[in-house]
Amino acid sequence: ASIAEPLATVFTGMEACNVKASDIVLIVGAGPVGLMHVMMAKIFGAQKVIVSEISDLRRQKALSFGADYTINPLTRNVSEMVMELSYGRGADAIIVAAASPEAQVQSIDSIAIGGYINFFGTLPKEKENITINSNLLHYKNAKIFGTTGTTVLNYYRTMELIISGRLDIARFISAKFPLDKFREAFDYSKDPDCLKVIFEM
Repeated sequence: ASIAEPLATVFTGMEACNVKASDIVLIVGAGPVGLMHVMMAKIFGAQKVIVSEISDLRRQKALSFGADYTINPLTRNVSEMVMELSYGRGADAIIVAAASPEAQVQSIDSIAIGGYINFFGTLPKEKENITINSNLLHYKNAKIFGTTGTTVLNYYRTMELIISGRLDIARFISAKFPLDKFREAFDYSKDPDCLKVIFEM
């Protein structure tokens, strides 16, 4: 239940991107929410799921959660790699699930004509303004937007996917702590290998 709410917001974000069976999906960021997007893109039937992530550990996690390809943006040109993996057309949907202004700006380079870009992750207040090439949006006929929250209907849909067993969300829970061990829980949550920590009452 604790994982269902953020997962339902991911469902809503994926639905807004109109992801379908033939689509190439690029997900920027492989934190817990990025990994949820990986799983949900597969549920929506994406042909390929590509993940851009700077952390070696998180790129490995992305593959274990169903990503088809991963890219380290510090060592590879993401746009060039996406073009190569998408038969030269670009990603049909891009979900930026990282608090990175640079990732938001660069996502436009990788989008296919008529594609969708979802700024799913928020930016720090001191970096919330970005400058984009509006001509690229114009000529690519790209849709750029953000989503947050979910609907009651999508929450129920997500719960049904969990109950059906199609989404293995237990993998997101890295540890469980009793409430009186809250200091240990917060310390553990800083571990790079940690996804989610929950408290048991």
